[in-house]
Amino acid sequence: MKNIENIIDKNHMEYDKESKTLIIKNKEISDNEFENVEGIKKIICKNVKSIGNEAFKNTYLEEIVFDNSLKTTGKYCFEKTNIKHLSFPSSLESMGSPAFLSVIESVEIDKDNYCYTSKDGVVFTKDESMIVWYPTLKKDKTYVFPETVNAVHSEAFCCNTIMETLDMRNAKGLTYLNYNNFFGFNSLKKIYFPENLRELGRTCFFNCEHLDEVSLPESLISIQSYCFMRDNKKKIILNVPEKNRKKIEMSIKWQDAMRDYNKIILHEKEDFLDMAISGKITFKQANSSIKQEER
Repeated sequence: MKNIENIIDKNHMEYDKESKTLIIKNKEISDNEFENVEGIKKIICKNVKSIGNEAFKNTYLEEIVFDNSLKTTGKYCFEKTNIKHLSFPSSLESMGSPAFLSVIESVEIDKDNYCYTSKDGVVFTKDESMIVWYPTLKKDKTYVFPETVNAVHSEAFCCNTIMETLDMRNAKGLTYLNYNNFFGFNSLKKIYFPENLRELGRTCFFNCEHLDEVSLPESLISIQSYCFMRDNKKKIILNVPEKNRKKIEMSIKWQDAMRDYNKIILHEKEDFLDMAISGKITFKQANSSIKQEER
């Protein structure tokens, strides 16, 4: 770790040792600028327009205050800090990938911001069509997608350790789940998919270690590579409606060929198809008349 007193830029910074408060003025904060720096609990930004990637990573920072100058934040800039609540000004125009290795419980966006909005601590695009950031340590056990949502930002739900149930059924315009959307979502146990979902992206549910069984909607036709893979070696049962079983099977075969995995092993047994990818995933055919569990 580096001590903040050894890297102070006197032209743009003021530091109070007793309160461990750093004031940053009239500068852009560069990539990794304060990574592994100790001695900071609070930062006050004055006329700071941008924050670089991983700028405050692995610090003891507890609070950061922005004036209405901030325009961009980089990827993972608040990762491994002690910040629990973040508040962004109306000037913010671009937000990098969330800090998913963090203790953040809520994020607030100024109501006059033209690009983003927040509802109950969750960040959306201004029109509420995309979920941008669901804080890692938000306290709710269940989250229900609003009807307005038709997209989820990559990594938006990564590494959550509290939520157990994810209900997307209201989001009827949601047809695709993105790369890494729920990567490392270790607490997740149950998912309700929207009825028009067509594709699950690469590593979408990678390392969701407590997700043991999933019922897929009839609309789904594609599952991308590593979607449900995890390190704990446990299998996951995917209940596949009969009408689209072949399309999903072909999708996985194609992905398998493209990434040079071990061959997919198929076993026909009575009314279900047992499909294993490197011994980790099992597909179970579901009767097409069976609907997803009611709320």
